[in-house]
Amino acid sequence: LKSCTLKVAPPEPVNLPISPYPTQSVMDYTLDEEGNITSRMLFGRQHEKAQLQELVSGGFANYRDAFVRGVRRAGKTSLLHYLGFYITHCCRQDGVLPVYVSCQDCADNRYIHNVFVCQVLDDLATSGLVDISTDAWAELRRRWDLPPQAPDRTLGSLKTFFVELSQALGGKKLVLMLDELDTLIQRFERDENVYNGLLSSLDGLLDDANLHRYVHFILCGSNNLIRYQMDGGILHQAFQWINSLEVGSLPYQDIKAMLCAPCRELRYTLRYTEAALEYIYRFTGGAVWYTRLLGAALVDKLAAEQRSVVYPSDVCDCTAKVITITNCKQFYEACGNPEKAVLQSLQRYTGHLDASAAPDEIRMGLPEGSDSLTLNSSLELLQQLGLICQLKDSSGTRYRFATEMHRQFFRSQYKGSDCEPSDDDQFRRPARAARSSDARLEELAGLL
Repeated sequence: LKSCTLKVAPPEPVNLPISPYPTQSVMDYTLDEEGNITSRMLFGRQHEKAQLQELVSGGFANYRDAFVRGVRRAGKTSLLHYLGFYITHCCRQDGVLPVYVSCQDCADNRYIHNVFVCQVLDDLATSGLVDISTDAWAELRRRWDLPPQAPDRTLGSLKTFFVELSQALGGKKLVLMLDELDTLIQRFERDENVYNGLLSSLDGLLDDANLHRYVHFILCGSNNLIRYQMDGGILHQAFQWINSLEVGSLPYQDIKAMLCAPCRELRYTLRYTEAALEYIYRFTGGAVWYTRLLGAALVDKLAAEQRSVVYPSDVCDCTAKVITITNCKQFYEACGNPEKAVLQSLQRYTGHLDASAAPDEIRMGLPEGSDSLTLNSSLELLQQLGLICQLKDSSGTRYRFATEMHRQFFRSQYKGSDCEPSDDDQFRRPARAARSSDARLEELAGLL
């Protein structure tokens, strides 16, 4: 080896102009030559697509309302946009218009007017699917304008609005997709009158057979919607008979395709080692938006360093930025007090990757007087919310955080003297030190 002279080829030019991963929801859906819908926003999801198509099959009278729920940032909004594109370009039912409304944009307590009137009219006006130059459209907008100081509209007036809207559109019908519904409900939880009024209004809309002659509803939100599905809740009955579509995280192979395929198509030099892809998946748990954010951060990092190969140490360097952008605190704030106590107790036993705790260990960290029934109920709810997962082995049942992102966030928030020691730093240091040798091995492997 000492007498060998290795001729190392110069590194290939780095081509990473901008991130190929959209971090904002964009309508880039197109039809390929075979009539299939393609998009950079949507990978996999064949089962969910089929379920959405089934909701709008047949005549409008056969359309069905549905709840679409799942873990946060799993790609539910992209599926709603897919449904809108499918209705517009693939459905054989004429005279049906998709309308997308984000409840997150509701600015004040006049939620009925803002969500069901203003945003519906605005989305139709910018969709290019309706003629907004007609007298009928102008008259409808004038009649349904609401002075700033006026109180919110009533459910009865909302029913009249959809009838008049259909008439102004020449008899066209609507499929109204309400996104971020749980965000709207949470906003008014502390105002009992507004909160109960909102849930009653939703229940009334879903239960009105006459209204379904003009509009059908797709209600979408995170798994926090489960809290309003509990027995005794106002929406409990609606959850029992309405269609429910659950959106989980993407499997590893789809996440891998989502990260690698755009780079190949754009002829980027970015390349992921298998170990880096595996750690990205463990960090995000297959949540689409978090994966895109992490991918975008990696592109920025490697472009600045003029490198093309992503190692696990690069992923480690970008995780803190993603945790900050995603506002992980919202996970905690969306929970009730019993669930918060369980999360705070669990983080004491999760000092390293994939660490878990038994129910008895978690119980030891709960406030005095906490009983097993409350603990089991909280553990079940946190699983449904996608914050923790259950493990079973020869030693019994154990629990850990659902993703590495959740674990790191809760460790940083509640880390105290009673926590198990963390190996996060030990994980990062050798990874950083190994980067140069990793690059050299990659180089030599290519030569050999």
